[in-house]
Amino acid sequence: MTFFVEQRTGATIVAVFGEVDLACQALFERLSELTNSPQSGRLIVDLTDCSYIDSSGLSALIKTHKCVPGRLVVVASAREAVNRIFSMCGLDTFLRFVSTAAEALPSAAI
Repeated sequence: MTFFVEQRTGATIVAVFGEVDLACQALFERLSELTNSPQSGRLIVDLTDCSYIDSSGLSALIKTHKCVPGRLVVVASAREAVNRIFSMCGLDTFLRFVSTAAEALPSAAI
C-alpha cells in the first residue's frame, strides 16, 4: 500500500493506493492522533484506488472512526469487490461513504 496525504481547509485527505491490510493500522492510528481535535476538520480516507481490504483494514477504519467521531468520511473504492466487503459487514451504514473526495469536503453538501 502507498498513500498520499493532502491538507485542505477543514479537511485532511488520505488517498490510499493498493491493499489496505494489517500494514495500514499504524498509519490510521497516527492519522487519528494527528486529527484528534475537532479543529482538525474532516478526515477523508479516499479508497478510490484501493484494490483490496481485509479485516485488519476494516478494523483500522473502525478505530479511526471512533477516534474522530463524526468527522471520518470514506470515499468508496472504484472496485465493486472492495465496496461489497463494507456492505457485507454492515459498515456501509456505520461509516459515512461518498463517491468522490470532492463530495467529502466540508464545502460540499453531503
